[in-house]
Amino acid sequence: MEGRATAPLDDKTIWTNGGSGADSLAAAAIDRFCLSLGSVSGDLALAQGASGVVIAGGLGLRIKDSLVKSGFPERFVEKGRFEGFMAALPVKLITHPQPGLFGAAAAFARQHA
Repeated sequence: MEGRATAPLDDKTIWTNGGSGADSLAAAAIDRFCLSLGSVSGDLALAQGASGVVIAGGLGLRIKDSLVKSGFPERFVEKGRFEGFMAALPVKLITHPQPGLFGAAAAFARQHA
């Protein structure tokens, strides 16, 4: 992409270097991922007739800063004649570091309170 040699990196290094801006190729990879995520999640939400979209797991916490700066929102919404419908769909990002554990604890507390 930039005409320079690259070394194989593990995913954690790519996310770290790309998120901090230390590596322009890693940053471009994260941006491309966010763009793709916007397109695909918008397609799935539209195809399934969703009333909202939630991005969860460790991914939400990792990409929270990049997602806002990327073209995710535009890619999510740009669905031709359905653009108005898509613009009204809420997209939520779970950034809790342990959402599964938190949810399990809440469910246990509800059942055993």
